[in-house]
Amino acid sequence: VPLLGITAYLDVYWSKLFCSAIGYSTAMMFNTGLQGPDAFKTGQYASVNLLAAPASNLLFGPELLWGKRTDKDGASGTDLRVQVSLKYSFSSTNAWKL
Repeated sequence: VPLLGITAYLDVYWSKLFCSAIGYSTAMMFNTGLQGPDAFKTGQYASVNLLAAPASNLLFGPELLWGKRTDKDGASGTDLRVQVSLKYSFSSTNAWKL
């Protein structure tokens, strides 16, 4: 089944402490007559976050995510979520340094 997917994201650095990623993507199926009415037709996804990096090895912050699915018969549903991410980077070369 032919498929077209498009994704665009932008990284913005507000300062040395704050950054954001803002983006959107979509996937569009070109359904065939042999697929049922509940077959996936289109999906959309968007996200935006605000991350803080108070140290070179620490990154955290909230993210807002939105998604929508539409089936071949036109039925659709959406979802809105908020999540929080935390990333701590470490290396065994500096694990024993005080």
